[in-house]
Amino acid sequence: TDRIAVLLGFRSLQEGRTTAEHLRQAIASRQIPWKGARLSVTASVAVVPIDAASEGRAQVLAVAEDLVLAIAAAGGNAVRVDEPNEQHLSRRRLDREWLEWIKPRLGDGRAHFISQEIVPLSPGASKPSLECYLRVEDDDGVWLTPGAFMPSLERLRQTGMADLWVLRAVLEQMEREAEAMDGYDTVFLNFSAESLLDAEFNDRVFHTLASSSIPPSRISFEFDERVAAMYAEAFCRFAEIVRPTGAGIALDRCRWTINDELIRRAGVGYIKFHESVIKRAMHDRYDRAHLEWLRTASGLLNVRTVACGVEDEATLEEMRRIGIDYAQGVILNKMGLLMA
Repeated sequence: TDRIAVLLGFRSLQEGRTTAEHLRQAIASRQIPWKGARLSVTASVAVVPIDAASEGRAQVLAVAEDLVLAIAAAGGNAVRVDEPNEQHLSRRRLDREWLEWIKPRLGDGRAHFISQEIVPLSPGASKPSLECYLRVEDDDGVWLTPGAFMPSLERLRQTGMADLWVLRAVLEQMEREAEAMDGYDTVFLNFSAESLLDAEFNDRVFHTLASSSIPPSRISFEFDERVAAMYAEAFCRFAEIVRPTGAGIALDRCRWTINDELIRRAGVGYIKFHESVIKRAMHDRYDRAHLEWLRTASGLLNVRTVACGVEDEATLEEMRRIGIDYAQGVILNKMGLLMA
């Protein structure tokens, strides 16, 4: 999943397309010796024209990344050229509008976070934890969820701005509410994997943790499992930087597989099972047995498990019987302690 960006000067877009195709063919025609075997290698090549009207580096790379992902989804080993149509240009304009919309709100009191409790299921276990969620206030006072603006920030590679705001705001709130927070173990913050593509993001997270009076061991950063696997190298680099501080790493929205290599490399401490996994386990014996196996495998890796989307007592009791470590959902808590 590594990416290599090459800046070349051409007189025409067709010249760039031809060079990219020659590159793709050259890579595909060779084999690489590796541990006694010869491996065939292919490349997905995105060609993005840059001229006086182009946006900044992050935006240009975001366009290239979208093209590479589209090539990979179609089977890889191909060249695609960015040839914006009106719909494409309209989406870019909308993305920039969302970016300009959120920037002032992160600094003038219109950005907020709410929290939900994560409750231990074993008797005599550790304290409950909290997960914090970002909300941003619109002009009419409605608090918008990240689903409204985060896709645009992801395409523009600007999610780190929002993720860092949440980290700083939560640490400040924990300092102000120190006595109340003594009743909680860990605070989970859901970060976007696209933030990991910002070369300065990891250092900013490290320095933010180091400059706070809150022990980093009370913070755990969670990433969507599928996206973390897509950006595996960047995800593991982030873990290498923050793990020495004592902060934890969690994989969120996990479904029916466990990426044990990723878990070992990144030192993942928590796996949070998607609510669809929990609901299917309640109605299907095979799915329930599969969840039990995943819990056992997680235990062998010294990883704690969380059942998300728990909505009733029957599900809560079944998760406790299976041996899931924690549960999260409306049956336990709709709104946690922290809200700022």
